[in-house]
Amino acid sequence: ASAGRQGVNVTVLDPRSGEVLEMQGFDTTANAYESRKLAAFLAQIPAGHPVLVANRGEAGTFLEEAAVEGLRSLGAAVSLAELRGQYFVLVGVKGAKPGTALQAMGDPEVFLSLSLNRDRRSLAAAVGVVEIKSAE
Repeated sequence: ASAGRQGVNVTVLDPRSGEVLEMQGFDTTANAYESRKLAAFLAQIPAGHPVLVANRGEAGTFLEEAAVEGLRSLGAAVSLAELRGQYFVLVGVKGAKPGTALQAMGDPEVFLSLSLNRDRRSLAAAVGVVEIKSAE
């Protein structure tokens, strides 16, 4: 569930049913006013509500510290400097301590997967890094 706008998209869920209560997009690629609207929107979310956040485009271009503080109020462990030029997604809860949200940052392909239907197969092996070298 996303507003699908350029900038930062926020979806607020009902803590009991999981129903989507609100979806808002803030075009922080365009101007600082949108960042201030994002900060105000995040501030009014009631404590305990799950919140989904994803950006589209260069969302950090006009992002301001108040909006980043709003993301921290969802449990995100981020700074303004870290978000500049990065794509990010997070699942948090309003009022949670920073560092408790499920989050990912990186290139435009960054994604987050949250599911109760995860792969429960036992692994025979796990590989952390594969390096291919030339025989020359």
